[in-house]
Amino acid sequence: MKTKLIGWGVGLLVAGLALVWLLSFPGSPYNLREMVGHRSLVGAALALLGAFLLGFGPPVWAGIRMVRCRRAGDGYLWGLVLLMHAALTYLLVRLTLPLETVEDLIGPATLGWPAEWERMLRFTALFAPFSLMTAGGAALIATMRSIHVRVFGRWLLFVLCVLPLSYWLVFPEASTTHIVELVAGRGHPAAALFILGWWFILAAGAAALSARIAGFVQQWPPVVAVLLLGLPVAYALIYLGTNQAINKYGGQFSALQFLLSADRSHYVTGVAFWFRYLLAYTGFLGLLVLAQLPLWLWVARGLDPRSSRPAVSGR
Repeated sequence: MKTKLIGWGVGLLVAGLALVWLLSFPGSPYNLREMVGHRSLVGAALALLGAFLLGFGPPVWAGIRMVRCRRAGDGYLWGLVLLMHAALTYLLVRLTLPLETVEDLIGPATLGWPAEWERMLRFTALFAPFSLMTAGGAALIATMRSIHVRVFGRWLLFVLCVLPLSYWLVFPEASTTHIVELVAGRGHPAAALFILGWWFILAAGAAALSARIAGFVQQWPPVVAVLLLGLPVAYALIYLGTNQAINKYGGQFSALQFLLSADRSHYVTGVAFWFRYLLAYTGFLGLLVLAQLPLWLWVARGLDPRSSRPAVSGR
């Protein structure tokens, strides 16, 4: 375990250095460089990395506990913990990103409430579905080759309760311009589900890889299968979920081109587009592994006194 934790620390160092380089590289995506504002590159990189780890690490633990609790009521309680964590994550984001960037994501306060409380509500509505998908990916891996697969329904039931409210707050109620423009059909419900499906596949792949490194899953073939099969399916989902024809800034481009390009005058196409997309996908996968690995190590080593189930075998 000590060796794996050292490897995790090296991974954090590499991720931090990569973020510093990306934030300073003129060819990196414009939206990423915009997050820095006027702060130091090192400070911004550390803040972004820390916010990501603290934002997407705890949902993994909640997802595992949700399906491994013996009583169904305890599993649903972990779902409520996810919602509280989403609200707390807003504080991290608020401290990490400039207010302009935050409002680009969630829209300005318009309900007449105290501004920070309204922003927290809007952010929770936006972040909670992605947090639930992260938890679901971990929950799915936690039930691999287990007779307890049916408990995955706890997570699914909670998702069915949360998603409609989140969708209403993010799209019809808030109508956040930037998000509506990027999502296919100007925020069509099916498109939103496709995007969440993309993140679920990404999170499940990261969970499978983390669980294998930690020893929770015993063999590589099922993990490799999840990663390889997930890549084309994930791209199909993100393609269906995002707008393919945005007319703005004097040109036409897709949502992914907008997110991956270095500026608003030259949008990536062809090989450059695929390279950037694969790099972004791999980068998110790596960051999710870094966020998840300590938790899977904890579970695999049986350090959780409330868990009595053995590690999952791939055989």
